[in-house]
Amino acid sequence: MNIKKILSYSFGPFGAALIGFITLPIMTWYYTQEDVGKYNLFQIMISLSIIVVSCGMHQSYVREYHELENKNELIKPSLFPGTLAIILLILVSYFTKFSLSFILFDVYNKELELYLFLAIVCSFYINILTHILRMKERAIAFSMTKLLPKITFFIALILIVSFDNYRSYLELIKLTAFTLLISLVIFIYLLRKDLTAGLKASFRNVLMIKMLKFGSPLIIGGLAYWALTAVDRILLKEMSGFEEVAIYSVSTSIVSALSILTTIFASIWHPKIYHWAREGIDKAKIELIVNTTCITVILIWTFVGIFSWVVDCFLPSDYSQVSSLIIGCVAMPLIYLLSETTVIGIGISKKTIYSVYCSVTAFLINIVLNYLLIPEYMALGAVVASLISFLVLFILRTEFSCLTWMSIKRTKVYISVLSLCLITIIHISDLIAYKYMVAIWIMNLLMSIYFHKKTIKVLYKVLISKYIGQNT
Repeated sequence: MNIKKILSYSFGPFGAALIGFITLPIMTWYYTQEDVGKYNLFQIMISLSIIVVSCGMHQSYVREYHELENKNELIKPSLFPGTLAIILLILVSYFTKFSLSFILFDVYNKELELYLFLAIVCSFYINILTHILRMKERAIAFSMTKLLPKITFFIALILIVSFDNYRSYLELIKLTAFTLLISLVIFIYLLRKDLTAGLKASFRNVLMIKMLKFGSPLIIGGLAYWALTAVDRILLKEMSGFEEVAIYSVSTSIVSALSILTTIFASIWHPKIYHWAREGIDKAKIELIVNTTCITVILIWTFVGIFSWVVDCFLPSDYSQVSSLIIGCVAMPLIYLLSETTVIGIGISKKTIYSVYCSVTAFLINIVLNYLLIPEYMALGAVVASLISFLVLFILRTEFSCLTWMSIKRTKVYISVLSLCLITIIHISDLIAYKYMVAIWIMNLLMSIYFHKKTIKVLYKVLISKYIGQNT
């Protein structure tokens, strides 16, 4: 995939992240910490619903896409299990006392319940349709579906804070539900021909069972990963209150663009590596990509470590702790991004049960550390617990990938990540004065450059031959 195609895929998600970055300070200035914390729990619920309802079929769609000649036959099997799950969830909610609004916010509210279910339904179909659009390589359309709903949300939020004196988390949930609905309508329009052809295609039970066998173990792994990223906020709510949830969630939201980077990378990397696997793959190429990603992680992590203080200029004083916590929060998507380059063996070998082992182990470590650290350190304890858990997840994913498929050189990568984690914990714990921490960050960066000098030389030669050679 060339640079132009990558940029086409990226401008929408990154544009959406930029709008989200602008939107976040507005929310912190005009909504209470309790409302911001409740809204974050709502977002956690949406993430959980995608994992449970999707049944891993979106990943099965990507896995089977290059294996099947008639791609349209994948659409109905991808949609059927999730649609059935949604119907069952609605029936359970209607005929029993099951209430999402009470679980999340300790209130019974039928209006709120309606918007929660609307958000769940839209999120499920958007998740499947996103993967269909991506595999069709319609990059511009993919990006616009990410960008337009965020613009709609931003404009609506501006109007609300400008003209409505009554503000609550319910307004934020309503806005999100409507923007998801808008996004779904756009997706259906863009894929109308493909969806029509898919619905007309024959329904193959054998294919759906095959896809479920691949995707089902990923539900457990996905749930464990969701818990890994959400249990800290849930425990913060129970042990400290919505205010601490707000501080932690704002810290994670600021670095959300990096999570989008991980998603974009996975969207490009996974189909590409599956294609390479079919044709035969060079081990040195994999190691170069892993080491290049590691260098990128080092640069971004160090930059945030040195300049995190800038965040204080944009947030209210109630959020003063965020400027240090984001260093730990930025580590999580960066570590996960790096693990996406090293975990590929599990997918290629189709031994997805190992993904479950990785996520469950990291989750258990996370919940124990959160239980021990949150009562005394609150949001800081949650960040440290999650950082250590993501480190464990990265190591396990890498080792199982090497065990099931191809062993790669990884000692330098481990040393680089461990040193960054140690420096981060020291920094966010205020154990050393800031001016000395800057020196430590810079020293670690220089040592890392020396450590990865061979990879840097190879990248330099590749760039020179690619761009200088084209101009001569």
